[in-house]
This record gives sequence, C-alpha cells and structure tokens, in this order.
Amino acid sequence: METARYWTSQTLAEFARTPVDEVPRYVNGTSDEPFDTRYYTYEELPQIIRDSVYNASEEEVFGPYRESDSYKLARAQDVQMRPDSVRARHILLSLQAYGGNRQVITELADSLKGVIENGGDFNQLAMQYSADESNRAIGGDLGWFPEGQMVTEFNDACFENDQGDLVTAETMFGTHIIRIENQSRPVRKVQVATVVRHIFASDETNQDYYNRAVKFRGKATDLESFTEQAREFGLDPRFAPNITKDQQAIPGIEDPLQITKWAYTSEVGSVSNIFSQSDEKYIVAVLTDAKEEGYAPLESVRAEVTLAVKKEKKAEMLAESLRSQLAGVNDLNQFGTANNLNVGEATQVKFANTYVAGVGLEPYVVGASMYLPEEQISEPLVGESGVFVIEVTNRSEPAPAEGGSEAVRNQLKYSLESRSNFEAYNALLDAAKVEDNRLEIFYN
Repeated sequence: METARYWTSQTLAEFARTPVDEVPRYVNGTSDEPFDTRYYTYEELPQIIRDSVYNASEEEVFGPYRESDSYKLARAQDVQMRPDSVRARHILLSLQAYGGNRQVITELADSLKGVIENGGDFNQLAMQYSADESNRAIGGDLGWFPEGQMVTEFNDACFENDQGDLVTAETMFGTHIIRIENQSRPVRKVQVATVVRHIFASDETNQDYYNRAVKFRGKATDLESFTEQAREFGLDPRFAPNITKDQQAIPGIEDPLQITKWAYTSEVGSVSNIFSQSDEKYIVAVLTDAKEEGYAPLESVRAEVTLAVKKEKKAEMLAESLRSQLAGVNDLNQFGTANNLNVGEATQVKFANTYVAGVGLEPYVVGASMYLPEEQISEPLVGESGVFVIEVTNRSEPAPAEGGSEAVRNQLKYSLESRSNFEAYNALLDAAKVEDNRLEIFYN
C-alpha cells in the first residue's frame, strides 16, 4: 500500500505537466488502467473528487487519493454538453455470421441503411437481419440507456449524434446500424483522466489470508458450523443460487468451473476444500441446496406461483373495473378527457411485430387489434404488462415489398439459410441423445 501511495505522489508533477492532447497516451502508458473515454455528470463522478474535478481547469491535478484497492490521480480532460440518456434501435450484423469478413458486412450495412433512408421499415429489417436475439423480435429496440452502458464505439455513436440520425458503428461484435429514437436534454459532462496504481498484497499478507482460510475450513465441517465460523470471522457469505452445469460465470468468482464441478459431485451440506483464485482470493464453499431434474416440489416454487396467481387475479379485477367504467362509452378520447386520463396512441402496429411503441412486447394486444373492427372499443385485454382497452382508428393494407415477391423470397431464403446450420446442429444432438459430460471430465 505504501509503495502505491509513494508512486502516485512521485507521478503527480509529471502528470500535471503533460499537455492536454498527450494525456490519453500518457495515461495508457503509465496507469494500471487505460484512459477512460466516457463523459460523466456531476452525480456520476466519484464523491471523493466530484467537487474538485467538475469545475476544475484542465491543468489541475487532484490526489493522490485512495479508492477501493488503488491510489489515483485525476484531472479534468474535456467538458461537453451531452444527453444524459438515449433511446435507440439497432440492427447487428454479426462478424461470426459472416465468417469475420468486415467488407461483406460493411456492404450489407450500407445497403440496409439505404433501404431505411428511403422509407424501409427498420423494425422489419431488424427482425430479418439482426443477430441480437435479445431485442430482434421487438425491432431492435434497446430502450433508454445511460452513457457508459454500451461498448465505447456504440456509446459514442449514440451520444455524439442527434435524435433521428441513422448511423453505423463498428464494435467487437460486428457492424451496428443505429437509429437514435430519442435523447434526453443535454447536460454538462466531464471527461476525467485518471492515473491508477493498484495496491497488491505482499507475500506476507497473502500467506496470512491463506492461514485464515485453513483455520476457517478446519472448523467449518457442515452448513451450521460454516455459518457459525463466518460469524466469528466477521465474514458475510455470498450466495450463488441456481448454478447450472454449464454456467460460465458466478459473480465475484474469477474461475467458477472448479466450484461448479465440486457442487455437482457433493452432497447437500458438504463444505469444500480451499479454492485458490488467481486474483489472490481463497474460497471455501458450502452446498446449501440441490434441485433434482424434473418437476420442482411445490414449496420450492411457492413464491413464484403465488406471485403469478396474484398477478392474474389483479388483472381480472382491473378488467372488471374497466368493463363497468366503459359501459356505454363509444369514444375513448372523450372518456379520457372527461376522467383526466391520458389515452395513448400506437401507430404502425403490425401482425409480424408484436412490439407496441411506448408499451413493450404485447402479442395478445397486437393480435386483437388485427381483427377488431374500426371505431369499436374492445373488451379489456389482459396483456404482458397491464390490462388494455383499445380502439382501432385506422387500418391500411401493407405496401407491396420493394422489389416484389422476388425480394421477399430472397429475404426469407437468407433468413432460413442463416439459421439452418444452428438448427441442424441442435437436431443432430437431440437425435443422437448427446449428453454434455464435459464438466465431469474437465478436471480429471
């Protein structure tokens, strides 16, 4: 610890003399952590430097100060007015799907971007082409997100362009076609250059912690004694529920495979030996529960079942209340005005896309809107996120696809071809009744 503090103290003067345009290079060559390109609001800055850095000049350096397991120096690098958060849609053209060929992806991205700029349906194209399974079914909608949540290239494309812009970004995942749907008002944000020196445990400290782990394990022989020893040592045990055989990550654990293998070969109540992690951690685990394959006992899922039943009953009550309130009503807008309620409007609702703008994924509501006659108020509809009463105000036939039936045929062909290898692989696994026993043999 003293070594890290002394190093940052000696580095302060040199960091302060570094010209602004050289600071990123200096940080990348000197610090234990790379230069952070993100811009922060006042509230997002670490409290310890917030008041000092937010209104500071570019030459002022603050520190050394300790934060977590590091000593740091900080200086304001740049100030901009930027949105606090952004709502965007994207189409991801995956590198994996195209064999890592950037040129092919770039050409396809340019083509799709041109189609969208000429009136093409972004939602439909996202459902056909995007490799991001988490939002493809809802037209690539990512919802609202703050700065710093996405990878740098994607983040900058969203926060450095304007609402309504259609832009592309290259990331480690592939090429993204991004439409910026909305942005919050611009606020003052600061980019901070930080020089970091991590505090590493000495050999003596490391040995001391290992000795404590040995002492702990020696007295912890079952769940009860494990809990007792944790209390005596002043430790707060962490819980990792529902670990699956093929789970690749457990929060707070760098290498979970050894622990997973132990858990799947031990009895409930067993205490593990000491697991050593490369980040100088020692872990002792206890197996608190194991769920057998098949239907879960009622008691283990009682809370989830209770919540689902409550949700269903609440929906029934809301539907009945709406049914009585709307009896005799023939205009939803007039009803909303008379009762000081906001009646929303959803446009471009399509059977092929069960996403309703401003609401979310609502397949039942979208399906009902397809057959409900115009100017007729529906019965209360129980959806995914609430109970809805809708009225279809206008209905139009879909425009013929650009390029006619041949274009549609090609799109479907491409979509099916892109899925064929994946589906065929899984079909072979199922037909051959392949069992994944890698966990059992990995450490043999």
